[in-house]
Amino acid sequence: AYYGMANQVFNEVLVSSTKKFKEFEFEGVNYRYLPTQLTFGITEFAMSIRVTDMERTILDNIKDFSKHSGLEELLHCLSMVTLVDQSKLLTYLEKYGNQFLYQKAGYILYYFPSMKLSDEFFHTCKDKIGKSRRYLYEGIQQESPKYISEWQLYAPENLLMRVEDGGDILV
Repeated sequence: AYYGMANQVFNEVLVSSTKKFKEFEFEGVNYRYLPTQLTFGITEFAMSIRVTDMERTILDNIKDFSKHSGLEELLHCLSMVTLVDQSKLLTYLEKYGNQFLYQKAGYILYYFPSMKLSDEFFHTCKDKIGKSRRYLYEGIQQESPKYISEWQLYAPENLLMRVEDGGDILV
């Protein structure tokens, strides 16, 4: 939402912080605490407003899309990103140290050539995924997912169909 890419209007903002705070509501928006120990990829703006940079925001949202706005909203937002810093993405992925995030990021970001990620990026992601076969998200088993051997993921056969057709394929 901060970067102006949200497709939906949300009445909730997740605020990640290393310090716990009491959740609150202001002008109809609920601010919810999201604990984190990650302190990288944060940019500070005027009036001490701190937000994650684009690369960290992308990875945070890929990591937990099913807990937040959902796959369709994530794909819509990613479709508006025209350029990212590949070296930051790789550095942040290493800091996360999460094989599943390498799988999801590589698989999902492959569908967005406008970000201009190189073959090296995708090769690095593939090298870090280990041997685990995973489902892209919980509940996909009921949707007859396709196994994508390259990413060792069970995922929708055509990921972008979720955005192009205007929503969930089950609707």
